[in-house]
Amino acid sequence: MAQRTLITGSTGNIGSIVVKHLQATGHPFVAGVKGSARGDEAIPTVQVDFGDPDLMLRAMDGIDTLFLLLPMTDDVERHAEIALEVAKQSGVRHIVRSSAAGADSASSFPLLQMHGQIDDAVRATGIDYTLTLPSSFMQNFINFYGQAIASGSIYSGAGEGKTGWVDVRDLGAVNATILQHPERWRNQSLTVTGPRDFTKETAAQIIGDALGKEIQVIPITDDDAAQVFRQMGMSDFMVGMLSSTDRMTRAGVLEGTTTVVRDVTGNAPITFEAFVQDYKDAWNPANYQNQSWG
Repeated sequence: MAQRTLITGSTGNIGSIVVKHLQATGHPFVAGVKGSARGDEAIPTVQVDFGDPDLMLRAMDGIDTLFLLLPMTDDVERHAEIALEVAKQSGVRHIVRSSAAGADSASSFPLLQMHGQIDDAVRATGIDYTLTLPSSFMQNFINFYGQAIASGSIYSGAGEGKTGWVDVRDLGAVNATILQHPERWRNQSLTVTGPRDFTKETAAQIIGDALGKEIQVIPITDDDAAQVFRQMGMSDFMVGMLSSTDRMTRAGVLEGTTTVVRDVTGNAPITFEAFVQDYKDAWNPANYQNQSWG
């Protein structure tokens, strides 16, 4: 009998793709939502709130497999603690956790240290697990840099550091496949990347070629990046997490590629060129503000 699965983060970039795959295959699941329910009545939902242990107990009732995707907030480590304790109480048999490439509780980079500490906590539950550790997302060039690219520039402190950019669609497919057959990847950590690694300068050139215009990469310092995040209203915690990303890239933490996408799904990973062609309308200055891209 197929295991019943709870998808947390079901309305986000990764979780929504996981839901789509499981729905297409008929795998039994329930989508965790916070606040109002999803608009698609064909998708079974349950209320979740990582800060509410009682609500999480109700959400995990009868769940065999948990897809754990924690929102990036100041309370992320406390939320992880609650989710894992509830998973143990509820008899969850397998946790598939979305982490980050390079996650290590001993890392000097705050983002990777935090993810590593949560990964250690997952292992310490004694529950079977699979950790998926994605590199940076190709979709960041839309969600974070979209407006800048539409205006012809990217501000970056990554220098010549390379990243094995992964398309979120591939990441969702990897997680969905594992959730359907978790025993195949029992107690494994899988770093998920695209087919090749390259700099932001190369990415800008590929995007520019597709758009028929030059996209400049303008260097900024780590302090400049942190200041931008503060101006966006982010907390000190979030500034520390996000402003370490360029330093990670310069240090080579995100460099390199794996064959995980093909090994797990049986399909070749999406190339950056294909990603750009699929989403190039996202960088059109005329419609950028009116579009939602995931």
